[in-house]
Amino acid sequence: MEQILKLQGATVETITVAQWQQEQSVKELFEAYQSKAFGLCWRINSEDFPQAIEEFKQWCQQHYQSFDAVLKNEFTFNITVARNWAKARSQF
Repeated sequence: MEQILKLQGATVETITVAQWQQEQSVKELFEAYQSKAFGLCWRINSEDFPQAIEEFKQWCQQHYQSFDAVLKNEFTFNITVARNWAKARSQF
């Protein structure tokens, strides 16, 4: 979409309006998946979910070695602004 706006003469700018970090233990994240807090968990059949969560638990144990390990994520919230698009659009 950004390329289309630029081709039509708009000035496009992306602004970062917020940045934050989140720390969460493997245990906290696992429990969120186990409680189906994320929509992607809803796609798994109820019959298949216990097996899937058990496999995920084993993967977490192998990958992180401890459920107390802390995972750090950085997030940004960006807004893309298009200016002068109406003027540029009226030329077509």
